[in-house]
Amino acid sequence: FNFDRETVAIAFSFLDRYLAMDEEPETITREEFQLLSMTSLYASIKINENNQNLSIDAIVDMSRGYLCAVDVSEMEMDLLSALKWRVNPPTAIAFVHEFLPLLPISEDEKQNVLLRSSHMTELAVGDSFFINCPSSSIAAASVLISVICEYGTRRKSRFLTNEFTDKIKQYASIDVKSSEFSGLYSRLDHVYRCQH
Repeated sequence: FNFDRETVAIAFSFLDRYLAMDEEPETITREEFQLLSMTSLYASIKINENNQNLSIDAIVDMSRGYLCAVDVSEMEMDLLSALKWRVNPPTAIAFVHEFLPLLPISEDEKQNVLLRSSHMTELAVGDSFFINCPSSSIAAASVLISVICEYGTRRKSRFLTNEFTDKIKQYASIDVKSSEFSGLYSRLDHVYRCQH
């Protein structure tokens, strides 16, 4: 399958938001979690992938017989109802795309920042620390870290980060000097550097 990475991020959003509603998420069995995970992916693909058609039977096949079509169908309705049909969440990568024009750099340089930021937003999806963090803040932190990685401590890096921080505060009301943002930034930077 060749799914867009944002589709997978949205599936994780469904999964995380559904689990966050459960008063006792630790009581969910492994089988229930597998059903919920596969159903979240199935629903996200149906909603977000125009050129892909994944059937319930394909989900059942991928589960190697652990799931049946009726269970997936019922879980899909339960999931969508629990989420109140709010199935197009703004993802961190969507915010990265919106924030890149705020950087006064060439299109080639923006592409480099985009690639690195995309990787960081994917790392954030896999870390439970970020579940309750706003996607916009994850995106802003990933862009800032990417700029620093791209330009180091050179003068251009300082100029770009100052420029970006001013604009991100003005346009998105993100205060990079807040303790919440600092904690998020530090964690994302740590997770990224551990991977490289």
